[in-house]
Amino acid sequence: MGVKTVEAAQKVYGPYSIWSLYIGLALASYMYSLDGSTTSYYLTFATSEFSEHALISSVQVAQGIIVAVGKPVIAKVADVTSRATAYITVLVFYVVGYIIIASAQSVGSIAAGIIIYAVGYTGLQLLTQIIIADITSLKWRGLISSLTSSPFIVNAFVGANVAGAVLERAGWRWGYGMFAILVPISLAPLITTLTWAEHRAKILGKIPPPPPSSEPLGLGLGSSRIRGSVSRSRRDGSLRAPSPNARQPRSRSRSTLRSTTSNLTLKSPLYPSSPLRTLLHKIWITAEKLDIVGLVLLGAGIACVLLPLTLSNNSNSNSRRGWGNPSLIGMLIAGIVTLVVFAIYELRVAKRPVVAPRFWGNWAVLGAGVIGFFDFMSFYLSYTYLYSFIIVTKDWSLVDDIYFSNVQTVALTVFGILGGLLMRTTHRYKPILIAGLCIRTLGVGIMIHSRGAGGSTPELILTQILQGLGGGFAAVTSQVGAQASVVHGDVAMCTALVLLMTEIGGSVGSAVCTSPFLIQFIFFPSDCLSPSHPSFLCLFPSSFSGSLAL
Repeated sequence: MGVKTVEAAQKVYGPYSIWSLYIGLALASYMYSLDGSTTSYYLTFATSEFSEHALISSVQVAQGIIVAVGKPVIAKVADVTSRATAYITVLVFYVVGYIIIASAQSVGSIAAGIIIYAVGYTGLQLLTQIIIADITSLKWRGLISSLTSSPFIVNAFVGANVAGAVLERAGWRWGYGMFAILVPISLAPLITTLTWAEHRAKILGKIPPPPPSSEPLGLGLGSSRIRGSVSRSRRDGSLRAPSPNARQPRSRSRSTLRSTTSNLTLKSPLYPSSPLRTLLHKIWITAEKLDIVGLVLLGAGIACVLLPLTLSNNSNSNSRRGWGNPSLIGMLIAGIVTLVVFAIYELRVAKRPVVAPRFWGNWAVLGAGVIGFFDFMSFYLSYTYLYSFIIVTKDWSLVDDIYFSNVQTVALTVFGILGGLLMRTTHRYKPILIAGLCIRTLGVGIMIHSRGAGGSTPELILTQILQGLGGGFAAVTSQVGAQASVVHGDVAMCTALVLLMTEIGGSVGSAVCTSPFLIQFIFFPSDCLSPSHPSFLCLFPSSFSGSLAL
């Protein structure tokens, strides 16, 4: 019904309501960018106040898992209910999470608030892309989608100043608390417009009524008899009651079929009407539409895979450090098995699967997911310790260090917009995608030459610009290409799956790059800077204390 509601709402939009929608998207995008550019600074002060600074990594691991797993859930809610309902849902999580953090009296409350807030944060990112796909044509979608990232150009340099001013004058609690006020205000135009359009479409009769369900909670034998009779009648165009003596004419309309089926369901002695049974029936149907079992299997499988990858270098129990810890290996195996079970369940059992079978053979969607996976994996392999690398090897000011660490982010945004313009003018995305991947590979290759203390400053900056150029082209074209390969009803889940694969790639890259030997290989060749160097040890003490002792 969510997709039908969206398609009906599009028929009632006028010029003013469309502009209100775009203004709402712009405000939502800016709040998303400002949040991502400032709140990471507040977390350091929040955990330090409770003398638990070392728990930052654990909190960020949990947040990353929720950000990844939450995308298919939000997409399913948006498809089953409506876009406005989904926005209201993520807004509630967003505000409640930040209120919990702002009023936290322990680090546990902070962790709980961040997990709740992460649902709203990932939902806001996903729903913005879904709304853009709903209201734009393919020729404009790449440009409009990339424009939602344009606030990062400003906030990449302004975010640190905003966070510093808030911490100095108000404290970290107001840093979180102000978003509990600002985000509802910024989302109000968007939610109001979506709700108005859906209500207007319903009044005008453009939204078809939902078909009555013929799958109630029953007593087994009776329900199968009724379903069997209705199924046979649907095949031959008539409706027969379960009784063999009651014969009905074959020329029954679809409305009569639904009405009679509803009567069989609700008025049969096998299904006595009661408020409790009605409530349970609605819960059952909603769970079936959302595919709760599939979502739980998917979330549990991804969590069990990501947790060992992100915690493998934080397990410091001497001989059982890292992958020597059997619990991490067991969790990884359990995650892989759960994902296999999820795939079997979706293909064989689920009536309304999260990942429909048609996605498994769609090479555009699979290709976009694989590209996003390896793109983010390569990004985090080098970016995770890029700031630390600059501090160790370059005698720059702190401001210059921050500016350099934001070069690739700004380049990704600028060239993503340029890629959207090229798609609009050329009406092609594959050549731009291939060119972007080649340019990004070139940027990564040059970084191998510029690693170590001897790397020149222009060369380092060039690597970040090239990677941003190629990554911007690849990100916008792969997502639009995947959306173009599916019908409108699958756009939300298609977008969620591509972004899910992208987030998993980022988590894998972050986990792999924490290997002490890989850090040395990527950034510090043995002839440039030894891992026993004092400035190196001050940045990576936990990673190298064990390896140096060997």
